[in-house]
Amino acid sequence: MIGSLSKARTLTRWLAVFLCCLLGCQLASDVSEEEHESHEHFPPHWPHTIFKASDRLSELIANPAATSPQTALSSQISPQQEFIDLIGWLPILAADSDLDRATFDRIDSASSKLQLRWQEPQPKDLPTLVNDPDAREIITWLADICHQEQSRMQQHLNSP
Repeated sequence: MIGSLSKARTLTRWLAVFLCCLLGCQLASDVSEEEHESHEHFPPHWPHTIFKASDRLSELIANPAATSPQTALSSQISPQQEFIDLIGWLPILAADSDLDRATFDRIDSASSKLQLRWQEPQPKDLPTLVNDPDAREIITWLADICHQEQSRMQQHLNSP
């Protein structure tokens, strides 16, 4: 049952990404990306890229009391909610990157696993969340993958 639940969630996420792409293609072509983004309703702590999400998660693990400029703008978001949101958004951000399928699958699986665990009725404070061994492992691994991908992209840009 858990396997089919995971498959259903993965399918739902892919369908959501597909619909977002489809709807995005239907927008008027004369609207600039900057104008379009100004009309989007992303939360203030939305990282826009897997790289920024990875950096922020690493910051939160290193210093759970650290606030980002985005969360400072919105006092409605607690650090633990930001952490949970970032973990939940990882599959969406990974799907919007050039990461390979195996990497995406690992990110998606880890995100789903952590979200299910954190849905337990007991409230979770940020130190509890960042000290979760599975969370630390995936965030450390994700930081390594993002650094490798950024290096690869930089080499590609610098090659003739």
